Amino acid sequence: MLVGQPGWMTQGIESSVSRIERLAKELDAWGCTPSEIEAVRRDQGVDLPASYVAFLRLLGRDGGGLMSGTNVCFGETFGIRSQAVLLLESTHDDSPADEVFRLPDDAVVISNHQGYAFEFVRGSMDDDPPVEWWSEGSSSTAHSTIGAASIADWLEEHHRATDGLSAGQISSHRLSTQASRRRRFQPEPCPLCGGELKWSGRSAFKAGDPNSGRERSIAFCPVERTTFWRWGGGGGGPT
Repeated sequence: MLVGQPGWMTQGIESSVSRIERLAKELDAWGCTPSEIEAVRRDQGVDLPASYVAFLRLLGRDGGGLMSGTNVCFGETFGIRSQAVLLLESTHDDSPADEVFRLPDDAVVISNHQGYAFEFVRGSMDDDPPVEWWSEGSSSTAHSTIGAASIADWLEEHHRATDGLSAGQISSHRLSTQASRRRRFQPEPCPLCGGELKWSGRSAFKAGDPNSGRERSIAFCPVERTTFWRWGGGGGGPT
């Protein structure tokens, strides 16, 4: 059930959604459309908790400029659940004698950081579950760790992570991150035919690949039947 539909909120989540709304307004965030939220649900393959739907609806496109360098927004997160499963399997293959965490069937993977760490919430727990994380190379790969009590806490903690920077530095960094994420929704002409290209971001994860975890944007031109790609830091071309 999507945010905004009758009965989407149950008792106890209203406070969390209000906190997410306040933060989104403060950061001038840009949220997802209902169809984009549905696309996320289909990609994850499990129901989305109401608090995560609220995040997508209010901050899903640019995240308010939070979590730069982490795949967390719409267009960055497609396939990250599969990437998390592959990361866990690769870790097990590298150390078959060690117990390695298994992603729960109801897990909704909400972020991927540089290909070695991910965060998730459990869709069947309640409308406002805690945020858990797992990282390659952590002290124990056998289990996940609760990193925040809720999506609202998770966002507010990342917002506070800029402590120590000046107000100007914080604003500049946030606006730069937002602009980078919003560019994928802006039309861009195909260099071959001049038609409109629409880019989507993907995190390239492959064990042993030096580019693993880097964001790669991909666009397809139906006229020229050509796929274009580029790394987040530059470089790329047609394939």
